[in-house]
Amino acid sequence: MRAHEFVKQQKERLRGLTLRQINQMKHEERRREQERADRRRVIAVMYRDANEDARQMDLAKQRLELEQQRLEVEQQRLEVEAARRVPELENLEAISRMARSEMSNQDRSAARIEQLARSAMRRKRR
Repeated sequence: MRAHEFVKQQKERLRGLTLRQINQMKHEERRREQERADRRRVIAVMYRDANEDARQMDLAKQRLELEQQRLEVEQQRLEVEAARRVPELENLEAISRMARSEMSNQDRSAARIEQLARSAMRRKRR
C-alpha cells in the first residue's frame, strides 16, 4: 500500500462519521458505563458477607450504648455540680440577709443618733 492510498483511505473513514453519530456513540458509552455500575452494585449485594452486616449492626449498637452512657455520666456530673452549688447559694443568701440586717441596724442607729441630736438641740434652745 502506498502512502497516498493510505492517506486517502484514512480521510474516507473520518468523513463517514457525523456529529449525530458521534453523539449517539457517547450516549451508548454512558449507557454501557451505567449498566456496568449497576452490575457491580448487584454483584456486591449478591456476594456480600452476612456476618459483616451483623458486625456493622453490633458496632452501631455499641456506639449508641456508649453515647447513652456518656450522656448519663454527663447528667450525673451536672446533678453533682448542682448539689454542690446549693450550699453555696444558701451561704450567699445568709450573707445577704446578714448584710441587709447590718445595714438596717446602721440606719436605725443613725436615725437614733439624729433623734438624740434634735432633742439635745431643742433642750439647748429652751
